[in-house]
Amino acid sequence: MRQEVTKTLADFASSVRFSDLPEEALRHSKKCILDLLGVALAGSMTIPGRIIIDFVKKLGGEPEATVISSPLMVPCTNAALANGTLAHALELDDGSRYAMGHPGVVVIPAALAAAESNDVSGKDLITAVVLGYETFIRLGSAVNPSHFRRGFHTTGTCGTFAAAVAAGKILGLDEDGMANALGLAGTQSAGLFEFVSDGSMSKPLHPGRSAQSGVLAVL
Repeated sequence: MRQEVTKTLADFASSVRFSDLPEEALRHSKKCILDLLGVALAGSMTIPGRIIIDFVKKLGGEPEATVISSPLMVPCTNAALANGTLAHALELDDGSRYAMGHPGVVVIPAALAAAESNDVSGKDLITAVVLGYETFIRLGSAVNPSHFRRGFHTTGTCGTFAAAVAAGKILGLDEDGMANALGLAGTQSAGLFEFVSDGSMSKPLHPGRSAQSGVLAVL
């Protein structure tokens, strides 16, 4: 990501407040959060869902944030990993035809994990979610369709930046902090469509890893 683009995005994300959000964005963000919780609950009953829950349980660590569908609390980075994976396991989550990807499964798990571990308000959570969606859809729309045609999975690639913006907003990062987080997100950004040819279960892992990487980028 070119430096001037990074700075523009960081300045925008760090400056927006809850009071700046239009009413329509507020309504839709609440629906998106509820939808994410529902699809993650359903995803917990799948094979990939059970695998990821068992995995983060074995990792252990500080009980900072909840794994959806269970009483399990794990470090916020691992909660983002688990919840992003759960929410995409059945591919019932939201998507953007313009960005050619799934914003909710990276943005909301990252925002929820950061919010729960830092005890912030609902307004802070919603602001972070809206900004994460804005970031995902703008980046995805800018790089596609060529990004997709080259075999990249937008949910995994652009999603890492969006997750970092959402988590960074929760933590109250300033312009420089947000720019640094975006740089760290960029070096972790990944996701290939190879799963289409080999039938592996890696696709739901992409949003989980993107959400985790986004949270890690801001810590």
